[in-house]
Amino acid sequence: MTNSPLVIGITGNIATGKSVVGHMLANSGGLEIDADVVANRMLYPDGPAYHLVINTFGDSILTLKGNISRQKLGEIVFSDPKQLEKLEKIVHPEVTKSIKDRIKHASRSFIIIEAIKLLESDLVEICDTVWVSHASVSHQMERLVQSRNLTAEGAKARIQAQPSQSEKLNQADVVINTEGIFKQTWQQIQDAIKGTIHMKGSQIPSQPYRSGGWFFPDVNVIPQGDIEDFWKTLAEEDPTNWYAELGSRIILAAMKEDHLKGLLSWDNWNFTAAFDRWVTINKQRFSSKIILDAFHNQVEQQECEAILISNQKALINSFFPAKIGFENLEIDEIPYTAWHEAANRVFQENDNKIWIKFLSKPFEAIDS
Repeated sequence: MTNSPLVIGITGNIATGKSVVGHMLANSGGLEIDADVVANRMLYPDGPAYHLVINTFGDSILTLKGNISRQKLGEIVFSDPKQLEKLEKIVHPEVTKSIKDRIKHASRSFIIIEAIKLLESDLVEICDTVWVSHASVSHQMERLVQSRNLTAEGAKARIQAQPSQSEKLNQADVVINTEGIFKQTWQQIQDAIKGTIHMKGSQIPSQPYRSGGWFFPDVNVIPQGDIEDFWKTLAEEDPTNWYAELGSRIILAAMKEDHLKGLLSWDNWNFTAAFDRWVTINKQRFSSKIILDAFHNQVEQQECEAILISNQKALINSFFPAKIGFENLEIDEIPYTAWHEAANRVFQENDNKIWIKFLSKPFEAIDS
């Protein structure tokens, strides 16, 4: 076995479940990299494409704070294919370089690159295998109408604006059909991982965090029946909802004496880890420091640059972030655009500050 990580490329047309597949793979030992997120980071004020994009499209695309407005830029490039081609020639090489650099630093079992234009870009050349998420047009329509509040006409236009899904399916090594329930998607992914890793024959072994008798493994190594029972008791929800959670959040499982004791869920948005919730049966006593240290360890393995916890959620969960190096800052005090945007997403209505811990410099910043 070598230390070369397996690289899985994920693609698929709009509303076919790419992000769900990506999250489920992250919950199975992988490092998830969203190429669209990386592309956005190229446009931040200290990103490598920032000045060239302004020079190409003019300073009318800037906001009052000096950021590139994705809306204004989009109005230019999505109405003119030649302008879109100009933008892609600037941004895409930087995206590929950034993702290659991230892969070099990876410590997870395998890498997941999610990109809607994976097959049309040079990213496909660094993938060992290509997975395609698939759903029928009727399922795509239903999802776009329900989750994105589009009209039927608008949803149809979005679908028809993309290349045929069959073009992607014809180049797939693995197809994940997402039309069924989330549990079926999860099971397909687990079967495909085993086959893909066997094909590759090499991967970086996972290193679960251990401390004080606690053990924090990837959730896919825990018998799913045990987690379904735990989830049902804990959340008083349909146990199948557990699989929907696996498709929307990254989960940290906490075990002690070979028993599942708790689950911590968090959102990896723009390489910023936002704590969602910690749940445990009967509110048993636990060391918040151990839990937060394990969380810290996991988000570093996902190459996150900062961790965010709202004041309210820290209080509800009896967490004491200051004890392990968190700062309590106002949103406007957060220095980097990606972290600032992430903080706005998780900021609670009654909070006036948010807990943040900086883990590293911005990965793509030209002065980092």
